[in-house]
This record gives sequence, C-alpha cells and structure tokens, in this order.
Amino acid sequence: MRRHQPQASPQHSDQHPPSSDTGTNSARPAALVETLEHRRFAEFCDACRRYGYIGLCYGAPGVGKTLSARHYSGWDKVGRINYFQIATCDGSGLDTVFYTPSVVNTPRTIDTDIHRSRANLKELAKRPLQRERTERLDLIRRRDQEHQRKAFATCDWLNGETIA
Repeated sequence: MRRHQPQASPQHSDQHPPSSDTGTNSARPAALVETLEHRRFAEFCDACRRYGYIGLCYGAPGVGKTLSARHYSGWDKVGRINYFQIATCDGSGLDTVFYTPSVVNTPRTIDTDIHRSRANLKELAKRPLQRERTERLDLIRRRDQEHQRKAFATCDWLNGETIA
C-alpha cells in the first residue's frame, strides 16, 4: 500500500516574512488578517487599558503577536510621520506606545526608549489642539486689526469727536 505524502507548497516570491522589530520589513505596510487570535489580543489590550493592568503576551514565534501589537497601537502611522513638519501631521487616534526592546539592553536604555516614545506620542496628540488654538488666535487677531482700522478711520483723536 502506498501512502500519500502531502507536498509542501512552493514559496512564492511575493510572500513576505512576518514583520519584526529588526527593521527588515519596515518599508512595506504590514498587512493584517483579523483572526480570532488577533481579536482576542485586542480584547486583552482593551481590558488592560480599562482596568489598569500590565499585560504580558507570549507564545511561539511567528504567530503574529508583534504584528497584532503594531496594528493595535497604530504605531506604523507614527513611523511614517515627518517630525519636521509639525503643522501637517495629525496624531489623532494614537494613544498606545508600541515598544520592543533589543536583545541586548539595559534597564536605563529601556526606560529612555519608552520615555522618548511617550514624548513623541504626547507631542502628536497635542498637534490638533495646537492647530485649533492657532486658528482661533489668528481669527481674534484679524478681528482686532479690523476693529482698530475702523476706529482710526472714524475717530478724531485730537478733539475727541467721531467723524461721520
């Protein structure tokens, strides 16, 4: 009797390896299939946020933990932001820091990296408010200039009379 041996499917050249923190796939946007495990991961993250827990997600390599975390945090959007064009960037919807430490690290390095990431995220969150504040101040400034122009045109400042 002959047994049927399943054949391995050939690797296609258009397939990409899983995304990682090494930066090898950082040029391409990460595609995510929302599986049951990804939905559970997002539910786990929501519970950690809601109840103030510190969560730990672990498992076999290559199953999508890092990709799910990057997608949940929206961290790929942060990576594409040009920090020199502050006025044009919108950081709305970003409220989670994604951080994967290098294999060789120190507690100080981790602390510094996390503080830097939080500061960047905080700056992005402030940008829409700063843009709104600037727009309001410009509107008030224009209104005051128009009022001043009218006042100078209609008042005789030497006699204290209004010119009609």
